Amino acid sequence: MDIAKCEFYKKVAVCYSKYFDSVVSHIRTIVFDDELSKEIAQECFLRIFSRSIKVDPDELGTKTYIFSIAKNIGIDYLRRQRMENSLLKEKYYSEAMPVFSPEINQPLEYSIFENEINRIVASSMQEFHEAKQYVFKETVVRGKGIANVSNRSSLSRYKIKKYRKEIVDRLREDLEEYRYKDKR
Repeated sequence: MDIAKCEFYKKVAVCYSKYFDSVVSHIRTIVFDDELSKEIAQECFLRIFSRSIKVDPDELGTKTYIFSIAKNIGIDYLRRQRMENSLLKEKYYSEAMPVFSPEINQPLEYSIFENEINRIVASSMQEFHEAKQYVFKETVVRGKGIANVSNRSSLSRYKIKKYRKEIVDRLREDLEEYRYKDKR
């Protein structure tokens, strides 16, 4: 092993022992999970080591640099999680969400009629044009705010509220016969 690699390994080891706990604390403020914070800190130092990033524990900017790497890894993790959750919600919407939607005034008697309810919801949604379907998916399924949807589309906030209300009212009306009746 040459001297340069040996020096590099020593510097990374010193940085690891010197900054690991503070990196974990810093990441904990981003992801709010102790175990995940430790994993992200490990990933940070692993990246520094595997990419042979030159770090010097005696330089002033080293701690800031390591923190920025760890922060970026944490943010990337949260973005991946949000994307996965969004995909799961989309799948949930396409398969079973209409049955359980709080927008349609729960509870529905869904266990026996689940397929029929899904068919009714699908046919009701197809009667609306794409803009209304988009608004419903974004606001109800993905849980985005009206302002967020308005900024991402060419629709005004008023139109988004109007479209959302029209679809929810229509689904309530179409699913009324499946609504659970309280027998008090």
